[in-house]
Amino acid sequence: MVKVIITRYGGLGDIHMLEPSLRAIYKRHAPCEITFRTYPDYREAWEHHPLISNIILDDMSYRYGYEPDGYDYHYNFQGISEGIFGRFKEDYMKYHRVYVFAREFGLEIDNILPNIYFKKVPTNTKPILIHLGSAEADRDLNGQLNIDGAEYITTKLSNDEYCSKIQDCKVLIGTDSSALHIAAGLRKKHVIGIYKNMDFIKIREYPGFISLVQSQIKEVPKLINYYPPFSFITPPY
Repeated sequence: MVKVIITRYGGLGDIHMLEPSLRAIYKRHAPCEITFRTYPDYREAWEHHPLISNIILDDMSYRYGYEPDGYDYHYNFQGISEGIFGRFKEDYMKYHRVYVFAREFGLEIDNILPNIYFKKVPTNTKPILIHLGSAEADRDLNGQLNIDGAEYITTKLSNDEYCSKIQDCKVLIGTDSSALHIAAGLRKKHVIGIYKNMDFIKIREYPGFISLVQSQIKEVPKLINYYPPFSFITPPY
């Protein structure tokens, strides 16, 4: 059987965005055995994926250009989405990151949406879920995202609980983070994404999302109230 190893250490959002490429890699080499190499923190994001046979955990001990022993093919995604080492580094801010990953290896993806696999656990999730993504995002928004009754979550939860909460909420509001990619993978219909600027909307948003830049943060409560009960279609502007 063909043995394939895929390398990507982070971040978590980028790991989800390469999942369509993972499907294309499997299709290219099927039947094959895929090993995924990543940080220990990201093991849970992949452990339930049906196309992954093995997971190797390490602390970024790769070397660019190094081919691991014992594999027929090595797909090294590290550095591509950052525009550092990819062959299309001049264009990496022009296209959605899902396509940037796929183009690097000449892959044909069947769907821009990632597939998310996890073990569903019971949650007591509130209807409105907010994930700011990082302390930096919290500082940038400076407490402007205040919505009564909303629940805030972080990736400090287990992956199963984190994904289960996103699946159970009625509305997800998130900065540019893993929560948005998981919501896309779970085909959530009511998602508001808050991005740093229009360039980041272009390279990271998904179909059906309401996408705002940070300067539009005050519009979020208006959107919540404009579409009761959370039946979003398009923004009211």
